[in-house]
Amino acid sequence: MSGNGHPGQGVRLELIGTDGLLKGHRILVPLGESVVVGRSRSCDLSTRRSRTFRRASEEHQRRILADRSFLMVSRRHMQVTFHAEDRIEIRDLSKNGTFVDDRRIDRLLLDGLTDGGLEIRLSQSETLRLRPEI
Repeated sequence: MSGNGHPGQGVRLELIGTDGLLKGHRILVPLGESVVVGRSRSCDLSTRRSRTFRRASEEHQRRILADRSFLMVSRRHMQVTFHAEDRIEIRDLSKNGTFVDDRRIDRLLLDGLTDGGLEIRLSQSETLRLRPEI
């Protein structure tokens, strides 16, 4: 993983929505912490708290809530934990599956990330990118 020249100081990952309701959303994952992604409002990154969902009319929100693709994202779908610069964990918390670079995972341990990072897909319409903070 590329850092800022000082190992462990200020190193963070960023999780960025690239498609779906989370498109354009960004959350930082500091060293030693975890984030949970899903449709529950209690998640760190939530489809129900996304700008797109909040700005939609009440009628459009009802359509989104009933949409199969929206429902494929579980309340608590996946978790990213940044244990150490050379230890990142992605855990699937969903029966619907989490896909990292098009491969379904249950639990994935990584020994770092390239600058381009990884694509994480929660459903046909919700995609994220996990990468070192730029």
